[in-house]
Amino acid sequence: MKPTFIHSTINSPFDDPGIFVRILREKRAFLFDTGRYFKAEYRSPAKGNRCFHYTTHVDHFIGFDMLIRALLRRDLPVRVYGPSNIADCVEGKLKGYTWNLIKEYPLKIEVFSINRDTMFPFKLLCGE
Repeated sequence: MKPTFIHSTINSPFDDPGIFVRILREKRAFLFDTGRYFKAEYRSPAKGNRCFHYTTHVDHFIGFDMLIRALLRRDLPVRVYGPSNIADCVEGKLKGYTWNLIKEYPLKIEVFSINRDTMFPFKLLCGE
């Protein structure tokens, strides 16, 4: 039987965490944490549109900027799932950039903040 997905760690066991999971038959991918994500550029981040974060500590979240950069010009929104503060953290990262050059392809991010058994959705648009 052929596998449905393949997974790999983004970095070494002693470096920032991150797991890349590619769903083979659906040509899409998931990312679990974005620690030093720039090391994983060869793993086609543009196929992924879902990112899961356990925490927003710097070692788990520092690569989020590179993920955003890799996903510009996509029609599909990026979906980010994480703890109760995830929307504030994503918004803070987005506020750190000037978005005047992406009018033709605004970046859409859907953030889902999870607090116990409740999920709160937020939509963030860049370039509009």
